[in-house]
Amino acid sequence: MPARRLARSPLLAAPAGRRLLGAQAFDVVALGVGSVAVPWLVLDGGGGALAAGLAFATSTVPYVLLGLPAGLLGDRLRPGRVLGAGHAAQALLALVVPLWALGGAPPLGVLLATAFLIGCLRAFTDASAFAVVGAIAGRERFVDAQATLTAAWAAGLLVGPGIGGALIHGVGAANAMLVMAAAFGAASLLTGRLELRPVQADGPPRPPREALLAGLAVIARDPAVRMLTVAMAAWNVASTGAIALAVPLMRDAIGLDARDVGLVFAAGAAMGVVSAPLVGTLDRRFDTARVLLVLVALNGCGAIALGLAHGLGPTAVAYAAFELVSWTAVSAFIGARQRRAPADLQAIVGMSGRVVGQGTMTLGAFLASGATTVLPVRGVYVAMGVATVLVVLATARPLLRVGAALAETR
Repeated sequence: MPARRLARSPLLAAPAGRRLLGAQAFDVVALGVGSVAVPWLVLDGGGGALAAGLAFATSTVPYVLLGLPAGLLGDRLRPGRVLGAGHAAQALLALVVPLWALGGAPPLGVLLATAFLIGCLRAFTDASAFAVVGAIAGRERFVDAQATLTAAWAAGLLVGPGIGGALIHGVGAANAMLVMAAAFGAASLLTGRLELRPVQADGPPRPPREALLAGLAVIARDPAVRMLTVAMAAWNVASTGAIALAVPLMRDAIGLDARDVGLVFAAGAAMGVVSAPLVGTLDRRFDTARVLLVLVALNGCGAIALGLAHGLGPTAVAYAAFELVSWTAVSAFIGARQRRAPADLQAIVGMSGRVVGQGTMTLGAFLASGATTVLPVRGVYVAMGVATVLVVLATARPLLRVGAALAETR
């Protein structure tokens, strides 16, 4: 990323922002290791693509259940304390699988329960991260801050799956989760002493019920945000299975080993770093709605390319292209939404959007996993790509109508 672009980021300019970026990178290293190790353990235990896809869906369900209360607390509690305690608890949970493996292979129920509980804690840590970004960057600089945060996520995913794949090859998938626990522990150490407070509204704080309803109203009543949310929800349903089924596709359909799967995941994560400078440039030069439509269409083409790929090279290229447009679209969407949120509601608005996003991702993962019972995994990828392109065609006109409203807040 060019130094000139990095200098514009409010997160890099603030010590608390730099600590948050480091913690988020370690957090995503942990999740990256788990994204390879958990489905690998499921497949090693005799589960098929359906069970591996359910493992992904289980980790996203907590957002639907806990996202709104987590967002409400994120706008009220000191975020450093929530982040430090949450990551520490995630580290302890990640130790369950390698400890269980000392006496035998962890059963599917243990794997799913571990993924679910880590996901529960992630809802609260993510809400507090929204509050930190809002406090440091403000609404006006949120896109720049989100782009830098995306680069930190991508840097973590660049390392995490590669480490996970190498460790699976060398010491087994269960022992790979020891690194997951260590990364969560590092994130806890970095964030536990953050002294930032969430931004407060002028006058007395909003009562919890009023704050919750106000956050939901930003999404429900703002026509531009509402249409963006609907379009991105449809995209999630159509395409999330490409993430949920990535390990079954690469391991069983394409025939890659653990190290190669880690390399492909790392190539995809590298695109998050590449996307960071693209987000701000696209945001300043083009209409947000048009950018998102193009990106989602390209995402669908990437899913089709994955379904048709053979061998390490073509798979890595297809996955990298798929992830490049995914990272860029997600950052653009979050930045556009948060710019229209009041300063004291950054966490609740962010988590309200994340609840919708994670809920529709969970639905998409369930649908794609279920589809593997009637279609080969490759066929499911092609179907997801076609469905994603159809989403673009269905949402193009209403998205373009709200483009002017989105431009007003840039």
